[in-house]
Amino acid sequence: MTKKKAPIIIDEGAVYRTLDIVRALLTLDAVEYEYIVDSDKVASGRGWLVRVFYSRDSATLILNNCLYINVSSFDYLKFHKNDKGQLTMSLHSDNSELKLTVLEEESKPPKTVERLRRIEDEEFEFQFYHQEYEDE
Repeated sequence: MTKKKAPIIIDEGAVYRTLDIVRALLTLDAVEYEYIVDSDKVASGRGWLVRVFYSRDSATLILNNCLYINVSSFDYLKFHKNDKGQLTMSLHSDNSELKLTVLEEESKPPKTVERLRRIEDEEFEFQFYHQEYEDE
């Protein structure tokens, strides 16, 4: 009997597992985003990925050019290269889509984004430690 193997997806495809979505999103840095609801563009802009996380209680936030993406806000992620060769990822949920396109020309995050990432890392470590301590 042959054991079922995990798929190999390169540059184009869709993922549904939370861990696969997180891994794909963590490859992003500077992005152009579009938020589409019922085929209408509701918001668009440019920003930097600050945190990718999974929580049933927290929202996905995009503000001040910073993206905090909660993968539990979405059902699946599709990705492909567009006509310009840029990687585009689309997070889908019911009648909405958050489209993220990689911006290659951006080289280094602004100091604000670097600071927010450090704060988020420290907070994440605290939450993880606190949760482990409560479980004992």
